[in-house]
Amino acid sequence: MISLKSEGKPTRSREGAQLRLAGVPERGDSFRTILVPIVTGDECEKAFMISCLKGSGEIVALNVIDPNMKGSELEASLKKTREAMDHMRDFFHGMRVSFRAVEEWGDLAEKVRSLAQRFGVDAVVMPKKAEKWAPDFGVKTEFV
Repeated sequence: MISLKSEGKPTRSREGAQLRLAGVPERGDSFRTILVPIVTGDECEKAFMISCLKGSGEIVALNVIDPNMKGSELEASLKKTREAMDHMRDFFHGMRVSFRAVEEWGDLAEKVRSLAQRFGVDAVVMPKKAEKWAPDFGVKTEFV
């Protein structure tokens, strides 16, 4: 974020300095598109979202709905993941990234591969605790 002093010279805001210290690139730096499947609930943790900002120009949050879920289990799952995506959308609003939320029905690995191709994803980013069980998406996967 740039602010102008009375002399007309641009200076960096405190927020911009904090983002640079966190490794978030300046405009014009190389950006990448990342895909964040919502699977653990940790995706809307502040530390995880800051990690997603590093080097990213576009963040695609993905909620994959299990077609076998029904009734109250389905409602609870949808409520939880939609709240997480809304929280992420609010967090990234006004930052130097574009954010989109996508909901798909089906198999997690299949949908991640499909969306990675559709959106030209450079990496799938997931919380560290998902590393133990995450399937091979056929795309570079980072655990943070």
